[in-house]
Amino acid sequence: MAELRLDLSTDLHYQTERLMTRMQIVVGVGFAAFCGHVFPIYLRLRGGKGVATALGVCLALIPIAALVGVGVYVLVFLFSRTSSLGSLCAAIGTTAISFALAVSPAYAWLALAMVLLILLRHRSNIGRLLGRREARL
Repeated sequence: MAELRLDLSTDLHYQTERLMTRMQIVVGVGFAAFCGHVFPIYLRLRGGKGVATALGVCLALIPIAALVGVGVYVLVFLFSRTSSLGSLCAAIGTTAISFALAVSPAYAWLALAMVLLILLRHRSNIGRLLGRREARL
């Protein structure tokens, strides 16, 4: 019975590698982790820590772009004293740098997908920023 399980798991692993490259698997896992934090089941798909998780995914896959994003966050926060504006600018900056540096296209597209979802989920923050009603620290 143990031999059968080993054969099935080996065959499943082989079939998965035939269908997807390792990079696609990494991108999929990174995006799944991000989505799990943007839409947490235990919070009824609201709230979450999507920006922080996106930073973690980017630090692992495109560290230079992520570090530039952290720098953008710090600068924007220092001048505006608004964390949400810093986070949004950092997410956009990280994505732009990942495309500009010509890192792996799959990683750059992952960054774009994450920033689009971040922007979508932060519509109310963007509205408050535009109306100058966003809380400052």
